[in-house]
Amino acid sequence: MKGKRYKNTNRHENESYGPGEVHAMYEDAYKRLFFRKKRTCPLSTTPQEHIDYKNVELLSKFISERGRILPNRVTNLSAKNQKRITQEIKNARILALIPFVKY
Repeated sequence: MKGKRYKNTNRHENESYGPGEVHAMYEDAYKRLFFRKKRTCPLSTTPQEHIDYKNVELLSKFISERGRILPNRVTNLSAKNQKRITQEIKNARILALIPFVKY
C-alpha cells in the first residue's frame, strides 16, 4: 500500500465545516474547554491600598523570591496598575528599600 493516503475518518463524507465552525454535537464541550473566568485586578477590588514606593509590604507581593518583578499574567494586575507597580518597585530599589536581588 505504498503511497496510499488514508481518508480523514473523523467526519462523514457529506459533512464539511468551515474554519472556526463547530459541530452542534461538540458545541457544549467546546465551550467548556475554552471557558475562562474573568480575572479582576486585585488592586481595584481593594481601593484602600495605595501604590507607593514607601509601601514595601505591597510591593513585595509582586516580586518573586529571586527578586524579579512578576508579570501581569501572574499577578492579574491591569496594565495601568502593572506599570505603576513596576515603576514604584524600581524607585524603591534605587532608595534601597527593596533589594535588587534576593539570595
